[in-house]
Amino acid sequence: MIYRLSIFYFLLLSAAPEMSAQNYLLPERTKFNRAYIKEQDKNLYHVANLVIDGDSLRFYNSSTLQREVIGIPDVHYMRLLIGTRAVRGAAMGAAFAGSAVLIAIIRISSDPNLVFRDNTGARSIAIVGVGAGIGALIGSMSPKWETFYPNILSGSGQIWKPEFFIPNSYPGLGLRFHLN
Repeated sequence: MIYRLSIFYFLLLSAAPEMSAQNYLLPERTKFNRAYIKEQDKNLYHVANLVIDGDSLRFYNSSTLQREVIGIPDVHYMRLLIGTRAVRGAAMGAAFAGSAVLIAIIRISSDPNLVFRDNTGARSIAIVGVGAGIGALIGSMSPKWETFYPNILSGSGQIWKPEFFIPNSYPGLGLRFHLN
């Protein structure tokens, strides 16, 4: 009996830190160059050099020009700069240039008076490459932001999750929400 109580006591003590820890919904990275932080009391900060450090956020406040620290429980949401859209821009530029080249090749092949040159393939590849480069330049000027609500899992630990289902009574697709 004492052996079982000691095992129960050991398991209870080993699980206690996990039961009392707060669950925050945070990004995997911990350092960001630019961000917006909205506190629970409606203060909005435009920050630079944000570091997520355990239960707090350290940053340089761009409006007061000072380093500040805010606890994660005080944060309503964080809008973080996670990169640019250069890859998407390059893909769109290459697709646009590739479709223009394809249309030109179809027109040349359908007209009996026009003849392909020997370097048509190399020119086509160069045009697609230039289109990808221009698209990447335009995409790199477009920042990519992501919003996190860190306190959505704290408190009750419950979150509403959507679930799609196929109902039996009628044809179609249904949507329901349940607490996780």
